Amino acid sequence: MHVLMSIVPCLFCKFSLLFLISWDIQTICASNERPIIGILAQETPDRHKPNGDTFITISYVQNIHSAGGRVVPILTNKSVEYYENLFNHINGVLFPGGEVDIVTSKMAEAARIIYKLAVQANDQGDYFPLWGTCLGFELLTALTSGRNLMSHSDAEDLPQPLGFSPGYRDSKLFANIPDDLVEISSQYNVTPNYHNKCITPETFENTISLREFYKVLSTNRDRQGKEYISTFEAHDYPIYGVQWHPEKTIYVWDTRKHINHSFEAVRLSQYMANFFVNEARKNNHHYPTEEDAASEVIENHQPVFFGAPSFETCYFFNYTREQNANNAAVYKDNTNSIAVGIAPVVVPGR
Repeated sequence: MHVLMSIVPCLFCKFSLLFLISWDIQTICASNERPIIGILAQETPDRHKPNGDTFITISYVQNIHSAGGRVVPILTNKSVEYYENLFNHINGVLFPGGEVDIVTSKMAEAARIIYKLAVQANDQGDYFPLWGTCLGFELLTALTSGRNLMSHSDAEDLPQPLGFSPGYRDSKLFANIPDDLVEISSQYNVTPNYHNKCITPETFENTISLREFYKVLSTNRDRQGKEYISTFEAHDYPIYGVQWHPEKTIYVWDTRKHINHSFEAVRLSQYMANFFVNEARKNNHHYPTEEDAASEVIENHQPVFFGAPSFETCYFFNYTREQNANNAAVYKDNTNSIAVGIAPVVVPGR
């Protein structure tokens, strides 16, 4: 009898454990295991236009790939129908860093449509994440406030630790960050900064639309001691912004830049990529078939490698329908087909 009584609890524990494991597996399987992130292209600087009208730097693509996501390029200068159609097939959008105007550029026009679609989708219970890096972070502030609120900062090629803000642990972004990674990130120069504009805490606090929409998660100071917001997330939406560059740590090897490639810096970079792609797994948009997805992923386009000292690689796209004879690829959407080609190589600004 005593033997039986000792066996029953043991069996109960085993069955409970099996139930919990089964529940966890079901939860995992319920998520989207093939997330696709749209990365928004931007205008190529005039001096580099021979390569194409717009471009995407490959480091952003690689960062998404590293976390188990796929990438579709989002072109600019397209119809609203194009963005609506694409939005319904992808699981998140990344606004990358760059140099264009955050209000008047074609990139900003496209971002405005995507931002509106994302907010509307989330309001209707369709979980759809957005991420902004550097210029993308600045874009988010303009999209939320309706104006350019940036001021000058001296933070070009400036590696820094993160100055975590009070309550950062209550955020979605940093809720599960390991304690030792917080210690590392707050003490060592693990975040690459490449910006000459910023949002100050004063501007943020004095702008109701920003203050009510975003929670500040970290701040930093530039070379002149000017404080700026370096990380934030939306209170009620899966929208995240970093003024720094997580993707550069692992994938940018420019010998002229001061990028920390240490194991500790890589851990932070990978944490950020994993978080965002995992957010995209919560969205169930999909292409009708895998063949449709395969026809639009960025692998259809030919990247260009620039060699030393930048070691940079970019994808370039043209507005024109005319097919370029050199490494051309075709991007299809629901309204038309346009040729996308690579012209003679000219090194981009960033």
